Amino acid sequence: MDNNQKFETSVIESSFKKSNMYTNPNQKINNQSMRSCNSTKSRLLMMLMFMTFSFLSSFNSMGQATSIWYQTKDSSALNTGFFGSQTAGTLTSVNTGARTGTFAYAHAPASTSTRYWYNSLIGIFPQVATGNAHMIYWARVSAFNGATSITTTPSLRYVNSGTSGAGSSQTATSTATTLNASTWTRCTGYTAVTNASRVYFAAPNNTHTGSTTAVVLYDDFVIYYDASTTTDITAPSSGPSALSNSGTAISWTNGSDAGTGVQGSIVLVSTNATAAAPTLLDQGFYGAGSTIGDWTVATNTTSTSWTLTGTPAKVAVVNYDKAYNYSTAGTISVSVGSASPTLTAAVGATVDNDINITFTDDASWRAAITSVTVNGTALTASTDYVLSAGQLTLKPSGGKAVLRSSGSKAIAIVSTGYALAEVTQVVGAGVPNKVGVTTQPVALYNGFTLGTQPVAAIQDQYGNTTSSTATVTAA
Repeated sequence: MDNNQKFETSVIESSFKKSNMYTNPNQKINNQSMRSCNSTKSRLLMMLMFMTFSFLSSFNSMGQATSIWYQTKDSSALNTGFFGSQTAGTLTSVNTGARTGTFAYAHAPASTSTRYWYNSLIGIFPQVATGNAHMIYWARVSAFNGATSITTTPSLRYVNSGTSGAGSSQTATSTATTLNASTWTRCTGYTAVTNASRVYFAAPNNTHTGSTTAVVLYDDFVIYYDASTTTDITAPSSGPSALSNSGTAISWTNGSDAGTGVQGSIVLVSTNATAAAPTLLDQGFYGAGSTIGDWTVATNTTSTSWTLTGTPAKVAVVNYDKAYNYSTAGTISVSVGSASPTLTAAVGATVDNDINITFTDDASWRAAITSVTVNGTALTASTDYVLSAGQLTLKPSGGKAVLRSSGSKAIAIVSTGYALAEVTQVVGAGVPNKVGVTTQPVALYNGFTLGTQPVAAIQDQYGNTTSSTATVTAA
């Protein structure tokens, strides 16, 4: 899902981890054999290509996983959210009054009849025919506008995998909840999963008495799959413990959760050495950069370790379960060690030559260095880099792909007992060396005009496109 969608995906009990890119169990592979082609003036190329295209269905589900849940993402995009009847009322995303984050859904049904709305992105694809789909959301009245009573009832709908739309109703076990304007109310419901090829998604109902202009806010949706019929609204019984700090390395031991189990952790940082432990609201959205009092969210991770960045005075770790109930926080005061030398990027660096990053020499810091990374890729000493007094020399000739590609590079040096040393190094393409095809031609049928014309570029020795505008005639 992209950053404009309102929901983000997390996956449990799967070899696939959250990375903002998702594969789909219903991928369809279409193999097309490309045909050879001739230019009318000169032969540009003669080749046979085999290209594979993967088409994702309308649902971003992970393959081979039976425990997938979706949590709200703070965004104004509605995607496919509307009334089931689609005859009256409005559904909008508003940036005022949200429970957590910035945005919430505002539903104005313009009717006293029971209305539901849905968003097929608030859904799960369990890929099994047993167990239960659980839904949790929070709601409150934004404006009664004369209404004497407003209730909401959690419900779910389903569509067959790879389709979209309002879908079909699914019998759910839930209770109507009366809402008020002063507090958010948690609403829960579940339905039995009966078909392995269905996508189940949230479809809240609400009923207004005495007014057709009342408005209800909805926020912090979670939907998840579990064998139990008991919707998990209990926080983990214990939070992270045994937090430790060694240089930039932070580690901890997860707490425990008797319901759906600890699934991951939110890591927060604070520059206030006396900051009280943060408290997170169950089912709340806490993306990187979110603030809770003196604390800022650094990351969401399934690991039990994290590499410290910056110079915070304190780190907090909070566990969450499958239903995004949050534990109490474990905290630790941190010391990132002595200051590292300031790195200065090379000017005019290209992939054709060694890249010399300079610093004020500190022999003790150099002796304690344990790793050098570029864009997160570890380099090998002597082969990929050489350290000398006052200089780090990066060597594209060593063969590491990250050093042979042009663009901005995040250089990081870890030295035991010292703060992380970082610099951004811009690396340019090398001298023109060859002509490369950057867009391959596509022939839909043999003998017909190419559907996609080839695009060629003048490249350096490693295949980076150069700025050369030279005229090249193909032989």
